[in-house]
Amino acid sequence: QNHKDKTMMFIVKKKAMSLMIPYVFFGLGTYVLWLGMQLPEYFKGTQGSGLLSPLKHLLWINSTGLAISGEFWFLSALFIATILFEIVNRYISNTYIHFVIALGLGSIGTLWTDVTHVKLPYSMTSAWVGYGFLYIGHMLNINKKNVVVNRLLNMNIIELIIIFIIFSGSAMLNGSVNMRTGYYQNGILFWINAVILSLCIINLAKKLENANGFNIFNKIKRYFALIGRTSITYVCLNSLYLTIIAVILNEIFNRSINDPVSLVRVVFSVLCTLIGIFYTDKIIRKTRLRVILGIR
Repeated sequence: QNHKDKTMMFIVKKKAMSLMIPYVFFGLGTYVLWLGMQLPEYFKGTQGSGLLSPLKHLLWINSTGLAISGEFWFLSALFIATILFEIVNRYISNTYIHFVIALGLGSIGTLWTDVTHVKLPYSMTSAWVGYGFLYIGHMLNINKKNVVVNRLLNMNIIELIIIFIIFSGSAMLNGSVNMRTGYYQNGILFWINAVILSLCIINLAKKLENANGFNIFNKIKRYFALIGRTSITYVCLNSLYLTIIAVILNEIFNRSINDPVSLVRVVFSVLCTLIGIFYTDKIIRKTRLRVILGIR
């Protein structure tokens, strides 16, 4: 989206409201809930002295050590990436320089952890990798009428299936990738797989959006579109809901995760989480609580 008609301060404020206000509110809220769960054990002497550790991680090195929900790193990384991108896109008109910046930041972010083993605050290295993806998305968007780009964005179903299978296999061969902790295995292979599979997802989403089916199919399609529009709520609450539901189920059934019924419990937990977040989001957005999502 082109924000060049807005001031930089306006953009920073807008992104801070939509990303960092949820980060602070849900991050602190989750920490307080976790603290309440730990205090009984602490007073019994069975809990160590690390009660402040998750809070310290939330306020600095947030790629590890958070309470219950480890996903908050994504919000700070996205904030940094989008602000960096807005600054460069606004003040640097030379496309070659912008390409070099994107290539440099993406490469440094990919290699940083393997080379330095130093963790930077607020998932900054993940933000540099995210900057690379923002740049690629931006270039695809402004060149969507180009013959090659148009073909990539409008694959037929056979092409989509074949390419998805090939690069899914390539991603598995590359090994476990973790953007939160900054491990990408083979960096070149990671970028190729990530970009091509992202294009596959875009193509699949477009085909589903344009497809007509049974009423239940259309409802599911609208629901997933809603998740995309309200993704911040899902990022902030999914682990919290899953944890609460798991605790409740463990208390009710007193079974371990290795029980034969564990798969049923997982499916049930996911469904309850999706339903719970759906209605929580509706309540937040329709009341004054919407300020915690940065909505006035």
